[in-house]
Amino acid sequence: MVNKDRKALDRIFDPDEYLCTWSVPDGNGGWRELSGSVDARVNRPPRGQVYGDVPLHKSSATAGQTVFAFPQRAELPALRASLANGGTLILLDAEILYWSPGSGDVTGSAALLVKGRGFFDLMKDGVEPAEQPAPRLAGARIQIAALDAVGGTAPIDRVTNPAIPGAPKGQWTAHTNPDADVEWTSGGATLRVGYAGRMRAMDAFEFGLRFSPVATLQLTDGVTLRELVDNYVEPLRRIIAISTGRSRDLTYLAVELDGEKGWFQVFGSLITQEPYESSSKAVRDVSTAVRAHMDELSLLDLINRWPPAARRAPPASRDLRLDAARSRPAPEIALPPPYPGARGDARRRDT
Repeated sequence: MVNKDRKALDRIFDPDEYLCTWSVPDGNGGWRELSGSVDARVNRPPRGQVYGDVPLHKSSATAGQTVFAFPQRAELPALRASLANGGTLILLDAEILYWSPGSGDVTGSAALLVKGRGFFDLMKDGVEPAEQPAPRLAGARIQIAALDAVGGTAPIDRVTNPAIPGAPKGQWTAHTNPDADVEWTSGGATLRVGYAGRMRAMDAFEFGLRFSPVATLQLTDGVTLRELVDNYVEPLRRIIAISTGRSRDLTYLAVELDGEKGWFQVFGSLITQEPYESSSKAVRDVSTAVRAHMDELSLLDLINRWPPAARRAPPASRDLRLDAARSRPAPEIALPPPYPGARGDARRRDT
């Protein structure tokens, strides 16, 4: 049965609690498989639980009795879990707190979820679990509110229908726009802003096209998730906010691991997990100083020129803290002097 509610850019996973099997350090340089769960929700870092014969360090052993001190902590750059639905999860900046011999709490800065068995392997020979490197990222799919308005293109070039004078009777057509995707390359990065499409054309009772705006980033050199957010995602969100005169949400983020195909959906702080579809009304309702395509303006150049000091969230925070960046005053970023079709003052401050 076809899901009519599925969007052109759709979530890989819904925000929910998932049963899983965690691979946790066994205390002897290896890993132990333990049952548990992970709670991946909107706008907050992931958290979970682990149950069973958890690995513990003995405090002392006297008169045949073993004594343990609680809580016991394990910290790792990344932690892997196999989901009961067949998916794979990688938890970044993971911390496990064991509160008893049979359970523990799991927290992290962000979770990467993919359908099927991800091939990224944390269990590298000869490397202690706490020293296993976190995955590096080669690409991202980013959606931010008002991205379609700032991109400045439409996915459909022209339409015909019987109401148009001279059009064939009983015929509805749509011609996609070959210039809907705009691409820029600079400094080892390629940014393409365009649309993901969804078509319903094989149904005898319904016909339609739907499109979601999406920015696709490809990188020559892999980066961490923190670097991706600080150097690309957050500057793009702030540029859109300044251009439109209001704060804009990060509605969806997926990443591609270096050396591995497939998109991992990211769950973390202030990702709304609500990808949206474009409409003429929504785009018209946005007053923006920038429409990149018609203004012949590179959003990637603006990202690269974003002040480095404004990119980083406070170091005291363990999670992505996209909200922390919102609370700081927005730096002014001067766009090139008059370019065709510019609207308003491109140096408006984020509010």
